This record gives sequence, structure tokens and C-alpha cells, in this order.
Amino acid sequence: MRRIAALVLIAAACKGKGKEPEKEPITVPPHLMPEKVPEPVAGDWAVCKAALEASPKLPPTKQVAALLTGCMPCGDWKPLLEWQTPNEEGGPKQKDIEAAMLGCKAYCDPNAKMRFTSALEDARGNNNRRPWRVLGEFCKAELSAVPDARFMSAPYFALDRIARDVAKRPDGPKLLAAIDLVLPAASVTGAGLELAQSAVTKPSAAPSHLTITVDEIRAGALPHAKLGASGVTVTAEMYPGNVVKPADLAPAYDKLPAPVLAFLPKKMGAQKLADVLAALKRRPLQLAVQATSTLPGWDQYGAAPIDLVGEVDPATLPKDKAQRLLLTFGATSEDAIKAIAAAPAAAFTGPPELSLLPEATTESLAAVLGALAYKDVKTAVIVRAKRTKP
Repeated sequence: MRRIAALVLIAAACKGKGKEPEKEPITVPPHLMPEKVPEPVAGDWAVCKAALEASPKLPPTKQVAALLTGCMPCGDWKPLLEWQTPNEEGGPKQKDIEAAMLGCKAYCDPNAKMRFTSALEDARGNNNRRPWRVLGEFCKAELSAVPDARFMSAPYFALDRIARDVAKRPDGPKLLAAIDLVLPAASVTGAGLELAQSAVTKPSAAPSHLTITVDEIRAGALPHAKLGASGVTVTAEMYPGNVVKPADLAPAYDKLPAPVLAFLPKKMGAQKLADVLAALKRRPLQLAVQATSTLPGWDQYGAAPIDLVGEVDPATLPKDKAQRLLLTFGATSEDAIKAIAAAPAAAFTGPPELSLLPEATTESLAAVLGALAYKDVKTAVIVRAKRTKP
């Protein structure tokens, strides 16, 4: 009997041990469905066609903005053009940027989308074009980012999509053939020189440049672009061109199509420009200055509307020195500008001579050139100032 009772207890224990405790039922919350990406609403072709026809007649600084305003093959460009402004500061929402990118078929594959989106989160609110450069480096020719991605930006992407769309239309290739766009003077890093500003700036489609920095002088063609079935094609060698030795300046200049713009950092000493002009003698340069851009990520330049030379034919100068304005200035330009404003009309009979002190910068020179432009001066001689011993 004791054995039977023990067996019954063991059986009961084993049975209880194998029984699983009851679990509470798992409740799954309802999944939020992702928002459907809206279909892009293309702009009016008649409006785009009018913008294409008008573009060649506009100043170079207004052409790109006019094309983006008139041609919208995959919807409004605003979410992309304003991508840098954070949403809390009035910029587009992330989903609106994403919708615009998908509507324009911006991604060559899923990895390109992932890289752009990741870079976008960190770059918003900062003054850089990294998301676009990352996208261009990944997709290359599919976004006109060849031979490199130096020009990649929201406006450049929009131009690529406009070009490909227009090229498919019956009269599109002819409309595109007439357009020549001035591209930013950007190096392979995507950055250009920070230029000085002038009170008078003229748009410039100059084909050539001399870029003068503390370390070197370079010469070459300025980048322009044509639009076509393959998007945007850069029509010049890549800026800033080839290094030129001071002794070879004149021969190098003579190979460049005129006019030639001189690019210098705005804070750099301007006496180096005087040295370049001395080597060029009577060959003119125009100073490249910053131009206003309405498109974020699209740096534009213009020119101070005065030819700069190292010397002029003495026979063309007035015999009376009172009929020629002679100015000497350094880092500040206020006194020189006051002298220009007070000078009589007779003082501008011959080209003014600007003598640059060692402290003179590109910025102070640009300010003086702006004042001279108001007097309708066409040419100015730039020289190093001769220091007098105390």
C-alpha cells in the first residue's frame, strides 16, 4: 500500500510539473500606414517653353533662376531648393523633400537613396551641399555629375531633370541648343574663392580666367554648361586650370579668349594683382566680384566693369597731371572714395592710377573700382605704391 501511494504521488508531481502556466494574450497595436507619396504635378509646358526661349536673352546671373521658375517637369522645386532650411525655421518637411526626390526619380538605386537621406539629416541648417555631392558621387552620369560632383546642388539637379525632359519634346533640342549657362567657379572640392563685393557689378559670361592666390597663379577656361538629352554637359576644362609661372604670364594670357577675369580671395593682398598686371603690361583684366544669387547652393560671380592694366601708352595720357586722378590707398578705401566723389570731371580725362600699399586687399580695391564705375571710368592702371622714406 505504501508503494502504491508513493507511485500515485510521483505521478501527480510529474503531471503538475509538465503543465505550462497560462499566459496573457498578446495584443498587437494597429500599424500606422506610411503616407502615400503624392504624384508630382508637372508644370505647364507652354510656360517652360517661354522660359527656354527667353533664357539666352537674359543676363548670365538670371538664366538659371528663370529656367527653374518656368520649367517644372516633376513638380515644384521649392522643397529641394529650400532643403537647407530646417522645418522648425520655415523650411520644408523631410517627407516633402523625399516626395520631391522620388517624383523626380532622383535615386539611381536604393543605396543612393540611403546615402542621400543619411547625409541630409546632418546637413540641414548648415551651409554645405554634402547630400547632393554624395548623391552625385554615387550616381555620376545619371545626374550629370561627371567627371566629378563639384557642381552638385539642388539647382544643378533641377537643371539635369529639366534638360532630360525638354530633350524628349519635338522642339526641345533646338530650344536647348541656344542656351549657354555660366557655372560656378568651383574647384574639385566643390568650393570656390570667397570674392570681394563691388558697389557696381556687371554680369559676366567671360570665357577665361586668371586665378591668383598667395601660393600660385592659374589660367584656364571658366566652366559653362550646355543642356541636352544626357542632362548637363560642362563645356570647359575643370577650374582652376593650369599653374602659370610669373615669367610665362604674357604668353599664357595671349592663348586665352577675351575677356579674362581675375579671381582673387577678398582678404588677400592686392599687390600681387599689381605684379601680374605689370607682367601683362597693357593686356587688360577685369576683377571678378561676388554677384547676388537667389538660388541656394548656386554661387555666382560678376565683374567690376573696369579694365585693369599695368600700363597705358603715355601718348594717350593728358599732359596736365591735374587731368588725371592719382590715388594711393591700403586696407581702407574711404579716403580714396571721397577723393573720387570730389574730383572734377577734368580729372577723369585720362585713366586713373591706383597705387596699392602693402595693406591693400582685393576687398578695398573692389570698393574703389565701384566708386570709379559711378564716374563711368572704363580703364584704370594698377601699380604698387612707392614707399617714401620718412
